Amino acid sequence: MSSPKYASPLRFNIVPSRIMLFAISALHLGAAALLVLLALPVAAKLFSAVTVLLSLAMSLFRLGWLTGRSLIGKVWPGLVEAIWDEHDQWQLTDSDQQTHYAELLPATYVHPHLSIINLRLHDRAWYNRHRAIVLLRDNIDPDTFRRLRIRLRWYTSQAPGKLAGSK
Repeated sequence: MSSPKYASPLRFNIVPSRIMLFAISALHLGAAALLVLLALPVAAKLFSAVTVLLSLAMSLFRLGWLTGRSLIGKVWPGLVEAIWDEHDQWQLTDSDQQTHYAELLPATYVHPHLSIINLRLHDRAWYNRHRAIVLLRDNIDPDTFRRLRIRLRWYTSQAPGKLAGSK
């Protein structure tokens, strides 16, 4: 389903989210704090606490909060820019400055505070063809986030059943 011809390409940069940083940290530290209440031997509590804190460190490391750049790996380089053109084609640029073309998948979710854009990359192997972009209101500038949500909702209304799960 094509957007109107007057729809200009929607371009946005993807930066790490401070809200996501806070949520991941709070969940991990809350899990570590709850270990005190469990009726487990001290060794099991200590092992579990170290495991939870290592998981937190790995999450922050992968998202780039400990090193300044995303280190997910060469199989899944981090996305730095996305363009949704007037023909409903997606163009993604990764941290290696490679361009990938993609299409919007039905599992895309739109909410005023969170959007999860599920895409299928055309030029990738089967094991890493799917890419999800999780956007919170602090990942991109507010005007672009609003325009993206409106365009996703418009796209949903033009293609009923195509994007199930959208709000």
